[in-house]
Amino acid sequence: MKAKKLFALFVMALFIVSVMPIAFADTSDNTSTTNATATAAPAARGALKERVQEKVQAVKDKFAAAKQSYLEAKSSYLAKRGDLINERQKFVNLRATNASDDQVTAQGKIVVDKAIDNGIANLGIVQKWLDKINIDETERATLSAQLDDATSKLQAEKAKVDAATTKSELKDIANETRDIWTNTRVTVKRLVSIATSDRIDNIVQRMDALSAKLDARLAKMNGAGKDTSKIDPLVADFKSNIALAQEKYASAKEKFSSITTIDNANTLMKEGNDILKEANSALKAAHTDLVNIVKEMKQQKEDVSVDSLAAESAPVSDAAAQ
Repeated sequence: MKAKKLFALFVMALFIVSVMPIAFADTSDNTSTTNATATAAPAARGALKERVQEKVQAVKDKFAAAKQSYLEAKSSYLAKRGDLINERQKFVNLRATNASDDQVTAQGKIVVDKAIDNGIANLGIVQKWLDKINIDETERATLSAQLDDATSKLQAEKAKVDAATTKSELKDIANETRDIWTNTRVTVKRLVSIATSDRIDNIVQRMDALSAKLDARLAKMNGAGKDTSKIDPLVADFKSNIALAQEKYASAKEKFSSITTIDNANTLMKEGNDILKEANSALKAAHTDLVNIVKEMKQQKEDVSVDSLAAESAPVSDAAAQ
């Protein structure tokens, strides 16, 4: 059933979303902070730093928990797969002997039954993961319904195993089960792809919110007669990189949303992931711009940091911030 490949998809998603620039995590406590943050006293800046560190630690803890959950699920899966392999080998050995049709059929029922149990268990893991990841709620409901449908179909096939009396009937059940699992792999690939792209979109939104803060800070500096000639082009480049990331995200999301069959799943997933790599490169370039912007602002005696600017940015929706 190639369930092992599903776990590889899960790990890929977890690691991709974990390496996004963490400096842009929303540090507002569900309320907007004001520009006074940038000129706060050392004690206030210390409090801001502490909040940022807490957010960072929360992200690390969440990832660690997700990784542990995956490792436990993988361990359980490997144990079940080991049982399946053993029973399958018994089936192969029986066929190589003078075993009766009844003996071969009985062992075949054990193999097919265990294979279906593994499939149902793996769909349960996928569903659990779907419940926790950050994606559009409509998309979540659609994918959840598809997983429920696949689980129901596998359970129906399992019921047929008990009633099967011939090798031919078992072969039909095995083929039907394989078709169900093939279609389900499409759902999982789409789920992983959309979850990854939506997390990147969340980061893009947060960084885009910084653009307005940078404009406000530049206006304030100009009003104070400070030189912004080295900062202006950096801000322009920052905005350009954010716009490019937004464009690439939209293109990747379109690719992922078009995944409907196993025939186009691998191609569209690869194309979408390649585009997301371009979006991530643009985000990294924007981050470099921001670091240089802060550096130049400090040269003009501005009390500013990447974290303080991030804290000033408008919070995204609660759903996106999860």
